[in-house]
Amino acid sequence: MRWRSLGLLALTLAIVSGAYYAMEAKGKKSEDDSTRLFLADEKEVEKISIKKGGKKVVMRREGDGWRLIEPVRAKGDTTEINSMLRTILTAKQERTIDPQVKDLGQYGLELPSILLSLTLRGDKDLPVLLLGDKNPNGFSAYAKRGDHPAVFLVADTLGNRLDPGAADFRDKTLLALEPDKVTRVELVGKGRSISLRNAGAEGWELTKPTKGRADVEMVRQLLWRIRNARVKEFLADGTGAKRRYGLDHPDLIVDLTETDASKRLLLKKAADAKVGLYAVAEPGEGVVTTDARLLTELSKSPLDLRDRSLLRFETTEVKALTIRRGGRTLTLTKDRDAWKLIAPTQADAQSGKVYDLLYSLKELRYHHLIAEEGGDLARYGLKAPQAEVELSMASGARLPTLLIGKPTKDRLYVKLAAAPALYAIDPKFLDRIPDGPDALKQETGPTTTK
Repeated sequence: MRWRSLGLLALTLAIVSGAYYAMEAKGKKSEDDSTRLFLADEKEVEKISIKKGGKKVVMRREGDGWRLIEPVRAKGDTTEINSMLRTILTAKQERTIDPQVKDLGQYGLELPSILLSLTLRGDKDLPVLLLGDKNPNGFSAYAKRGDHPAVFLVADTLGNRLDPGAADFRDKTLLALEPDKVTRVELVGKGRSISLRNAGAEGWELTKPTKGRADVEMVRQLLWRIRNARVKEFLADGTGAKRRYGLDHPDLIVDLTETDASKRLLLKKAADAKVGLYAVAEPGEGVVTTDARLLTELSKSPLDLRDRSLLRFETTEVKALTIRRGGRTLTLTKDRDAWKLIAPTQADAQSGKVYDLLYSLKELRYHHLIAEEGGDLARYGLKAPQAEVELSMASGARLPTLLIGKPTKDRLYVKLAAAPALYAIDPKFLDRIPDGPDALKQETGPTTTK
């Protein structure tokens, strides 16, 4: 009896499955191009129109990109639109449901959820695609072409891909910018103005409020942060939009010169933290919102942007190193790839430790500018420094001697012998300066006797 029951159950399942596919599988599934919904090349498509409910989005190709023309006129997100277009052009008809449909309503096609149309070069319109309800399995949707009576199935992923609103197709770039082409930057905010100039091979320099070398990496980070900033929401355009959102009195103005073009970014912190930051880019698309962290990351002080390195060199170019500390002088020279102590004793040096010291000197940065025009050297322990470091280069040049003065709990005072400015650095740096030859001498193993 049990085997007979199982047999009846299997027969019942086969009948139910057969009935389901009899309704939805009148045509065979095909994998060739004849089942593609649109037989067109991606580059031939000039216009895409999507109508969903009472809303319509139209985008037209413009050069190598796209531009929205409905419901707003704005630059399109080329990556997003091209991705959607590839989905459209690779979409295929799964199977025919009804070759001569009489009642479109039963498939949700009398009032379609989506109407999609493509226009090719030469204003050639392809047949409109109508998308209706999902079928019972939930993985496909009913569809129909405007030039053919048959109802068929398409993957529901197509409908999902066509669902976003106009804002999803707009270019989210806050300010179009090529960081490597920027020649000037001005930051105006909090009652002060900072100007930077690209000096070419010399890197970036501060020109206002003080003059000096700028931290090239810091300036690059600032420019790339602007370049990568994205719009969260498009708010308003036209007369009065800036005033409505407080951008007639911004918290920060960023003026940029890129080759021959001038660009500007206005930022205003929103009262509502959830909104983030109001912004206007010129040229741009009116008032938008963006990540609130952008204002913090661009609100730099002159000290933030100043080059804080004390010694500028390449470690491989150093030929000799002199260290004076505790009344003793250590002198090292490089012989090919090896370092040797030549004073106060002659011995092979541990090259790894020498290079560690050189890297520490190269990466040394001050965290406070104590006095730009100098001051009481005795007060900072710099009249009689406790340590001095001097580097000689393979070219024959000598770098300014680094004088190391008095340490405190959170700072160590230093200066360059050739300049008046006084700086404070991390007091732990003093631990990296050897106080005798044994700290750098090559270790030798014990002598063995027979």
